[in-house]
Amino acid sequence: MRTARGWTIEEWEAVSDLPGDLAAVERATDAAALAPWEALGAAGTSRFIELMTPLALRIASANEAMRVNPMALDPVRELAVPGWNT
Repeated sequence: MRTARGWTIEEWEAVSDLPGDLAAVERATDAAALAPWEALGAAGTSRFIELMTPLALRIASANEAMRVNPMALDPVRELAVPGWNT
């Protein structure tokens, strides 16, 4: 993320040293992101993944921007790994 934002190490460390507010934001973000998956449950989440993987692979394969992202994730590689979601 630091590199994608173009921040120096010093800038990144300065943000990392902020008081607890940053940690509180991270916890709130994590909780909000988890809520839909908890609502679906394990079986619903597995079914969602099964249904969406072919679509996600097709979009990712045709969209270079998805492969060059701040989190350095390669969705094509990640989704193509057998058993990645087990």
